[in-house]
Amino acid sequence: GNCVAAAALGVLAVHCPQGLNEERWRAGLAAFEKGVRGKVIDAPGGPSSKPTVTLPAVSLAMPFAALLLNGFKTLETRNNELFAPYEGRRVVVRVGMKDWDNASWKLWHPAGAADLRPGFRRGDAAGVVDA
Repeated sequence: GNCVAAAALGVLAVHCPQGLNEERWRAGLAAFEKGVRGKVIDAPGGPSSKPTVTLPAVSLAMPFAALLLNGFKTLETRNNELFAPYEGRRVVVRVGMKDWDNASWKLWHPAGAADLRPGFRRGDAAGVVDA
């Protein structure tokens, strides 16, 4: 797998050889909330009869990732089809490492609208949204 390589990048990796289920997802969230980073943890439980979850992911530059996750960005206005394949699906949002270089978004959003939730930082998969 790629857990060791992912952990070497400073992220928390949850080893799920039997697939991801709710119990394993919650174990990963609990470790994340405790500040575990740069490690591989083994997911609890053995083979699961519960369905696994596979979600597409997008990486968005700041402030757009936070604006979307905080409910301020609800419309994609770029003239491309980047998000078209995800319409009507649940999507993981990763917080990109770069900032958008135009601060004009501040004119239309309140202070704090682009703050990440406590415990999240750039590079993290910080939430799930319905596209």
